[in-house]
Amino acid sequence: MILVIHGTNRITSQSKPVSDFVVNYLVSKFPDSIQLIDLSTIPMTAFASEIMYHTDTISDEIKKLQLEYLIPAEKFIFVSPEYNGSIPGILKLFIDACSISDARASFYHKKALLIGVASGRAGNLRGLDHLAAVLMYMNMVIYPNKLPISRIESLMDFNQNLTDESTIKVISKLIDEFLEF
Repeated sequence: MILVIHGTNRITSQSKPVSDFVVNYLVSKFPDSIQLIDLSTIPMTAFASEIMYHTDTISDEIKKLQLEYLIPAEKFIFVSPEYNGSIPGILKLFIDACSISDARASFYHKKALLIGVASGRAGNLRGLDHLAAVLMYMNMVIYPNKLPISRIESLMDFNQNLTDESTIKVISKLIDEFLEF
């Protein structure tokens, strides 16, 4: 299974069209092998500090996501918007929460592709480096070609669909390369 993680809890995130495109592109190739975790759908109570850091009190939401998605996944695609020069705190918190119980089965030696999204001109390149460092600490294998997508608002239509043909081609090619990795 390939797991796409939409790495923000912002409901109106401009990175969502990129996550949606990635999922739809993969589903067209492997209809039964693609899953999405959209961090905006996880209740914040799942990350309560008094329960999150002990294996016997981890929230049911996190346990379920781990068992159904992270552990069976062979490859991950992270789509992360830029927040203050890095990744959203909720993405780091999600990785932390999933590392408390069964980190080895969830992350170790699994392959990851990183896509950054930003309004600015760097496409969250610095955030992708931060995310790569965290995932390498979790013993994941990072695909060397990280994709920073810049000026996202100019690449979508009024309905928040990714429409820029050159960006679509670049993402599609990158995914195809990652599938062979």
